[in-house]
Amino acid sequence: VKVGSLAGVNNGTIKNVEVYISSNVGDEVDFTGVTAGSINFGGIVGLNNGIISNSRSELKLRANKGHLAGFVSNNEGTITSCYYKNALITNLGEDEISSTTAGFVNINNGEIKFSFIEGEQSNVDNGRYLSNSLLSSYCITAPTSVGGFVYNNIGNIEDCDSNLSITSQSFSGGFVFTNSGTIKQCYSASKNENENSEAHAPFLATKI
Repeated sequence: VKVGSLAGVNNGTIKNVEVYISSNVGDEVDFTGVTAGSINFGGIVGLNNGIISNSRSELKLRANKGHLAGFVSNNEGTITSCYYKNALITNLGEDEISSTTAGFVNINNGEIKFSFIEGEQSNVDNGRYLSNSLLSSYCITAPTSVGGFVYNNIGNIEDCDSNLSITSQSFSGGFVFTNSGTIKQCYSASKNENENSEAHAPFLATKI
């Protein structure tokens, strides 16, 4: 199952799109009612086979389980000049196989360029965008493993950054959790809850 607020699957071009929640509708996109099969949730697109450019999202996301990402769950195409701002993602899934979480893209087997993710601009700690000043809530909250920008990178990431707070009961990487692709000219200012721990790396958690 592939789910996105704009499209489940994109095989074409998405350009100059802004996705946000109107104040009279609610304060988050709640995927907790979707429970069947292998689930891929993306803030705007579940699976991208095409091109997404000059687009942005400010959605707050919540799921009971599944592979959850703030912008696109699985990217097989191209994402360029896009951002996810005021990020707030909660994934309650407790199984590492069926539930993983990423700030921007869960699995990247394509190309991501000139894109970024950040927490709330109203709360900055030494240049890092958090969810709130007391960190009683984090930009990304999950019991399983987390990648601040991408969870599993198989493709190419270039000129991108992540700047948000992360809490995970498992392992986390401030930018990428697992990398077997290419990362160029990228940085992470993400704050991990236990960032001095071996389980929580500021940039890359593991590499194949």
